[in-house]
Amino acid sequence: MRDFGQAMAEVAGGLMTVDKVAQEGSPAESKSAITALSRSSKALNKTWGAFSTRLIREAVADSGV
Repeated sequence: MRDFGQAMAEVAGGLMTVDKVAQEGSPAESKSAITALSRSSKALNKTWGAFSTRLIREAVADSGV
């Protein structure tokens, strides 16, 4: 769960950075911020996949199915 929370925090920080750079930064800074956000989003998606798989396995084990 900790990895998922950290990944969520990185995406949230990335969103705030992109928003700030879009208002105040240069096109190059915007591109860099968007690239970092994309990387964080991909990591979050990967972490969510592993986390949800674990939750499903535990639920199945608990139900005895």
